This record gives sequence, C-alpha cells and structure tokens, in this order.
Amino acid sequence: MESIQRFIDVNMVVVYFTYGLVFFAAGLAIALQQLKLSSFRLARYLWLLATFFIVHSIADWGHVFIPIQSTYLSSDWIVILYQVQKVALAVSFAFLLLFAVKMMTPKLPLSNTGGQTLLWAALIWSALVTIGTTVASQGAEGETWIRYLLGFPAAMMAAAAFLTERRSFKVFPSSAAPIDITVTAAMLAVYAVLAGLIVPEQGTWPFSALSYQSVFDATGFPVQLYRILAGSVIVVFLIRTLSIFDLEIRHRLEVSERNQALFKDRQRIARDLHDGTIQTIYAAGLKLEAAADAAGSEPAETSASIRDVVSQLNAVISDTREYIFKLGSSRIEESDFYHYVKKVVDDFSASYPARVNLSFEGDHIKLSPEKVHNIILILHESLGNVAKHSKATSTEICFVSDAKALFCLVEDNGIGIDEERLGKAVQENRGRGLNNISERARAMGARLTVSRGASGRGTRVSLWVPFDQEQSGTS
Repeated sequence: MESIQRFIDVNMVVVYFTYGLVFFAAGLAIALQQLKLSSFRLARYLWLLATFFIVHSIADWGHVFIPIQSTYLSSDWIVILYQVQKVALAVSFAFLLLFAVKMMTPKLPLSNTGGQTLLWAALIWSALVTIGTTVASQGAEGETWIRYLLGFPAAMMAAAAFLTERRSFKVFPSSAAPIDITVTAAMLAVYAVLAGLIVPEQGTWPFSALSYQSVFDATGFPVQLYRILAGSVIVVFLIRTLSIFDLEIRHRLEVSERNQALFKDRQRIARDLHDGTIQTIYAAGLKLEAAADAAGSEPAETSASIRDVVSQLNAVISDTREYIFKLGSSRIEESDFYHYVKKVVDDFSASYPARVNLSFEGDHIKLSPEKVHNIILILHESLGNVAKHSKATSTEICFVSDAKALFCLVEDNGIGIDEERLGKAVQENRGRGLNNISERARAMGARLTVSRGASGRGTRVSLWVPFDQEQSGTS
C-alpha cells in the first residue's frame, strides 16, 4: 500500500491535469454549439453548464500550476493564488447551481415572482458561500465547505434538471437522447457524491468519515481518479445528448423543404388553372354571350355554339380531373405540340371575332413535355389577354425554329398597352397573368418580352425558348 501511495503522490500532477482537461474539453465542446434557434429549454442555458466545466477545470489546474509557481513567488503570493483557486471552485459550482435553477424553475408550481425569487436566492447563497469560505477559512477547510454547501446541492439539482428535461426529448422517438440524458443525470448524481461529499482530510467528524484518505484506504485509489471516470462518462453522454439538436435542425429542414415543395406545387397549380382552365372558361363565356345575341335570329348557329361551349366545359372538367389525379403536364408529348397550338388558336378564333393568322417556320420542334406545356399555357394566356383587353381586329401568331431554339410571337392590332404601367405591375407583383407567364419563361430558361407592336399599336408578346441539349443533339 505504501508503494502505491508513493506512486500516486508522484503522479498526482498528472491526475489533476487529466481531470481538468476532461472538464475543459467538455466546456469547450458545449460552448461551440450553435443552438440559438433550438426550441429546447436546455439549449438556452447550456452556456451556464459550459462555464461551469471551464471554470472548474481552471480551479483544478491550480493544483498543478500553483506548486510550480512556489519556486518563483513568495509565500504570500502562493496564499493569494490558493485563495483565487477556491474562488474559482466556488464560482464554478455557482454556475452549475444557476443552470439547475434555470432548468427546473418552469417545472415548479411557482409564479414569475416566485421563479425570480428562487434565482436571486441561488445567487445570494453562492455569493455568501464564496465570500465566507474565502475570508473565514484557510487551506483545505475552505474547499470542504465549498464542496458541501455549493458542490453537492448544485450537482444534485443539475441531475434532477436533466431528468425533468428527459420528457421533452421524447418528441423524436427514434433518438437515443432520452437514454443519454438519463445516464448523464445518473452520473451527475454520482459526481455530486464524489465532488461534493468526499472532501480533503479533516480532523473532526463528519469530515473524517468521507475524506480523500478514507476513500484511498478503502479502495487503493484517490478520489480524483473516480472523479475523472465520472466526469468522462458525463462528458460522453452529454455530448451524445446534444445530438438531439442536430436531429431537431434536420427535422426543421425537412419540414421547410416539404413546405417549399408544397408552396411551389400550389403556385404551379394556380398558374395552370389561371392560364388554362380559367382562360377556357372565359372563352366559353364569350361564346355564350355571342350565342345569346344570336338566339332569336340564328337558332341553328346558337345551338352549334352552345354545343361547342359544352364541349369546352367538358374539356375543362377532364383537365381538372387530370390535375387531381396528378397527371399534370406529362400527358403532353413532343409530337403533340402542333396539335395543341392549333387547338388553342381554334378555340380563340371560335370565341373571339378577330382574324387570326397562324404560321410555323423552321426545323423540327425539339422540346421536352414540360416546355411544351408551358409554351401552350403562355399562348393561352396571351390570347386570353387579347380577347379581354385589346379590342383587336386581327392577331398574328408565328412560331419560328432553328437548330438551337424556338421563337414564338403573338401580336395584335388592338389598343396596345402602357409599358410603364406594365413594368410597375410586374415589379409590384400585380397582374396574375403577366406574373404567371414570366414565371413559366424563367422556369424554361427562356426570354419573354411584352411590348407595343412594331407599328406602335397593339401588343406584342415574344418568347425565345432554347431547345433541350440532349434532344437537340440527337436530331
């Protein structure tokens, strides 16, 4: 036993240094956590726990560095350094106590005033213990009272605080954080005994019952070694507990991504309904107005117009059903481009009394179904605006393609647009139709221009759409 005692005495510096290093690493790891956006209460008060670990490590490193300084400093300065070490030890336990009080106060049946009173009581108690042990006690006696009056209650309350937080971590059933925090709480209770009740050697009871020497006599190892083991387990499981915050961030990102996808889907559906369904219904309404005017004098034409309207409305119902069942734009094939363009133009001609010229020039159209879908709906919206606003008597529709892109032009000879008001409407996000076709153009990587016609009258909508690389390369 004497040889073991001698070996430990020689290597006690290493034990104290390791003990301080474990706690300093824990404090640093916690302090580097970025948890400002976390909804867990633990995240708001981890800085108190980090401060405890760092200050406590500095206090224990005093056992390493103060003896070294005794070679160079006077005995008075060494006494002062040991007093500073005791203050650091008391301050570290004070931060642990504040952490426990902050964590537990919301769980207690206290009013806001009661919670503030409890916090102030902890602060005053910490200050009294720190001042009293520094002024009235010398040597190991001061450290003993600090451990009894601050260390033990602070560590036990911190253990209880972790247990109360365990329930809130169950929001993520797949996480092991509830188990990790339970182990952390249990080891903090063990640490409360090792660091708060086992104290330096004293001559009177009860100090002599649980002292450094009595633990060594009973086990053959110093209590500092057990504190290192307990502290290491606390550090490991506490850092494992902090993984709950990474899981929380990932969960928030997933929710954000889902909400963004839902928002984009809603925008897409709104654009499709506005540019497709609503324009078709508007055209059907124009046709019904014309049929009502001709009902008395031309019953045969009125009947044919009504049948056309019924056919258009049935098409709207069919398209709406396809959206509901998520068929969307995938039903449009590349080969259907000319068919859909002609159908949109024919529906416009049938519902609006204006001369329409449609022409195609150039090579084969090489577009994906998504681009075809967007171009058709841009054409639909452009012709709808002609019917609603232009008072035009003729409309030119031209599609020109070369090896790289498709150029689309819709130009009428109506009253035209106020380009200044148009620019303001787009900037201020007013005008659903204009914003919709602008969004569709951006989605395709296309260039869209809305301006007055070449003659200074009417409105000109021009669209340049690049072909898809893979398709253009294989043609």
